[in-house]
Amino acid sequence: MIGDKNLFKEVTKIDIGSFKFGDDSKGKIIDTGIIPFNKNCDITEVYLVDGLNYNLLSISQLCDSGYEVKFKKTGCAIEDEIGKKILTGKRYGNIYILVGFENIDGHIRLTSISYDPWLWHRKLGHASMHLIENRSEHELVIGLPKLNFSRNHICDAYQIGKQTRYFFKNKDFISTSKPLQFLHMDLFGPTRTASIGGK
Repeated sequence: MIGDKNLFKEVTKIDIGSFKFGDDSKGKIIDTGIIPFNKNCDITEVYLVDGLNYNLLSISQLCDSGYEVKFKKTGCAIEDEIGKKILTGKRYGNIYILVGFENIDGHIRLTSISYDPWLWHRKLGHASMHLIENRSEHELVIGLPKLNFSRNHICDAYQIGKQTRYFFKNKDFISTSKPLQFLHMDLFGPTRTASIGGK
C-alpha cells in the first residue's frame, strides 16, 4: 500500500472502506492498481491509502504471487519462481529498503516496529514489564520503541505455566480387566503433616 498516486502504472477506483494503522489511526482506501518497480517486476493489487506517509510492501503478498523473499543480516533479495533476482534491498538500521528507492521520500519498508508492549513481552521471552520498561528507557534493546507499559493484564502463558496440574475427569467405568493390573492415580491424603503453605 502506498500514499502517492503518481507511482501507479494503472489505477482502478474502489470503495472498500479504511485501513487501520499500528497507532489505531485509520486511512481511507481510495484506489487499487499496479506499481512498476523495474523492467522485471510489477506489483499488483496495491492500495492507495489516504494519509499514508510510507510505501509498505507486503512480504506475504509477494510470496502468494510466487516470489521468494530472502533476508540476511546486511540485505534482502526477492526472487521469481526460477530463482532469478528481480529486486534487492539493503539494511539501514532496523529496516530493509529496496535498492533504487533509498533517496525517495516515501521509502519502501519491508519491516515494521510494533508498539504493542505485550507483543514485546512475548518476543523477549515473557520478560517482566518492569524489565522491558527499564531496557526501553536506557535504549538497551535495538529497535525497542518507547512504550506505555500498563500492568493491568495477565499473560495467558503465565497462568498455564503456574498451574500445577489440570483436573482429571471422573471415570464411570473400570479401567482394569484382571486382578493385579497397574492402576495409576494421583490421590493423596489426608495426612497429618502440613505442607509449607499450611495445607
